[in-house]
Amino acid sequence: MSKATAIHEFVARGDHELSIKANETVNIIEKHQNGWWICEHQGKQGFLPSTYLQEITNQQKARALADFVAQMDNQLSFKIGEIVVIIQQLQQGWWQASLNGRIGLVPGTFFDIIMDNSDTDTNTNTNT
Repeated sequence: MSKATAIHEFVARGDHELSIKANETVNIIEKHQNGWWICEHQGKQGFLPSTYLQEITNQQKARALADFVAQMDNQLSFKIGEIVVIIQQLQQGWWQASLNGRIGLVPGTFFDIIMDNSDTDTNTNTNT
């Protein structure tokens, strides 16, 4: 099952649609050619407009080497050992990542890339 990140907030207008906030992650269940996708979020299923979503194609994971407390609203807090999904590596050492259904920025130097995408192996940090 693929995942997507909400680019914008969407407020459901009926029982068959889902409401989501910007930067939340959803599971994509089915893509319709009319531009609406059936998605799952927080145990609920419904339609979302695909134009409000960015599909996550890179499922590379990384393990936190230390705790980090977000200093801004667009950052994610995490604890040592937690696993994030890297969405995009940005300039100046920051990554856009997903953790527990939330999307935000994390400092890449705080992580070891997990080369085989498992939760059990650790590998060297590519940012040192």
